[in-house]
Formats: sequence, C-alpha cells, structure tokens
Amino acid sequence: MSGAAPQQIWTGSLRSDNYEQTTGELCAVYSDGTKKFCCLGVACEAYGLTYDERLGYDRQVSVLPYSVAAWLLGLDATQIGDSARDPLVDMPLDYVDRDEARYYLRCTALNDEHHFTFHQIADMVDYFGVVADYYGDV
Repeated sequence: MSGAAPQQIWTGSLRSDNYEQTTGELCAVYSDGTKKFCCLGVACEAYGLTYDERLGYDRQVSVLPYSVAAWLLGLDATQIGDSARDPLVDMPLDYVDRDEARYYLRCTALNDEHHFTFHQIADMVDYFGVVADYYGDV
C-alpha cells in the first residue's frame, strides 16, 4: 500500500479482517492475549503505532493521538485541535442538523453507538472521506 493516501491505508486495514472490533477504547487486551480494536485503534495500527498495555498509543487509550489524527486528516500535527481527534465522516449537511451531524457522523459514534462494522465504516470513509470537526477548534 505504499504511496496510498492515509484514509485508503486505514480503510484497507478496516477491511482486512485482521482486527476484531470493540467499543469504548482504542484497543482492549484480554487475559488470553486477544486484542480488539475500535475503528480509530485500527487507524493507530495502520499509522504504525504499537499498543502498550500501560500507556496505550502515545499515552492515549480512548482518543486518537494527535500524530495519527494529523496523518489521517492531512493536517499539521503542531496545529491540530482536539476536535480533530474524533474525525467526522464528511457527509453533506444539507438535510442534517449540525449538532446531530457532530454526534451521528463521528467515527467513534459509528463504531460505539451505531455498531457499524469495520467494513461499513470503511465504506462510509471511502465514499465521503473524513474531516476534522469543522465546527470545532481546528
């Protein structure tokens, strides 16, 4: 996948069937050594980070590290705001209330609240792309 755009690398990883899905945290490690990931945990893996059971990914266990958010969204990591750490699917908002969109279209909401599969999340990202929360502080 070298030369592929970060979002393509991420969606390829989501579709790979190499990751079991969980909710509420980037990565969950079970007593038998099994690891499960949320969709943003898969982004961390695709970026090349290794999960540490004590420290998470770059000291993050439930939100996307700044470095991964910057890579995924094509932003400068030194200027990225907190809102970019939970990207939105970039669906046109002509018929969707802004506040509803901020909830329903967040990648974590698709994974944790709406129980989209990794393949469904990848389809949404491939079709619409993802962006920083354009109503936030980026």
